[in-house]
Amino acid sequence: MKKLFLFLAFCFSANLFAVEPDILTGDRRTACEVLLCLSSGTRPSECNPPLARFFSIKFKKPWKTLQARRNFLKLCPTDTGDTAEDLVMSDYKEILANYEDPNQCTPPYLNRQLQNGRVSYSLNNKYYEKQGYKNNINNIDNGVRINPNMPSFCYALINHQYTDLKMPRYNCSGEFYTQTDWQNGYRLNLLGIGSSHFINSEPSAYTNLPNNEKHKISYHVDNNHAGYNVTEYYQIIRFNKTCWSY
Repeated sequence: MKKLFLFLAFCFSANLFAVEPDILTGDRRTACEVLLCLSSGTRPSECNPPLARFFSIKFKKPWKTLQARRNFLKLCPTDTGDTAEDLVMSDYKEILANYEDPNQCTPPYLNRQLQNGRVSYSLNNKYYEKQGYKNNINNIDNGVRINPNMPSFCYALINHQYTDLKMPRYNCSGEFYTQTDWQNGYRLNLLGIGSSHFINSEPSAYTNLPNNEKHKISYHVDNNHAGYNVTEYYQIIRFNKTCWSY
């Protein structure tokens, strides 16, 4: 158990929020509860009122919000001088005052943060053509992925010696997907193109796939009034959208 827990557990006695009136009351008590609640990834329901009070401190000018939150956290009597312990506690308060809700450092929040970027695609097959993609310079689309980067303050907060927060891990490849692929939850890998000119044009790589990984598109091609059928064979490659976890 970290030093902050020891200090605040002493202040709050056996029950974290059962504080004697003559020890901590009002905003002093609330400030201490905020420090305790934000130091751990496990928060009881008793944390809701003090956290709501803290995050309601907002002004139009960011620097005023920062100063007001900093002053509020200073109400908790943890700093007694310029010792190393006090400097560390002061640093912890500064981190909390500077940034938004530490929930932004958790997998449920991070897995909702989409990021756009450039992704290439091919119009040599019917899949993208059927999805409405057009020829443009280098066939570049505005792709999407789960952002692989946490807010920068998360690292300072999670690694601080007065917190007991877990470091999330990013488990996806980080590649961008076309909007269509993202909505489908999979991309298609072209394995081969067959024609009715050949008796058996299905590629063996496609034949050997499980049925739930097969996808094919067939269409007719006119060629001087002697048309023929073409089939494109794809492998369905599903990808994970839940990229962040502990």
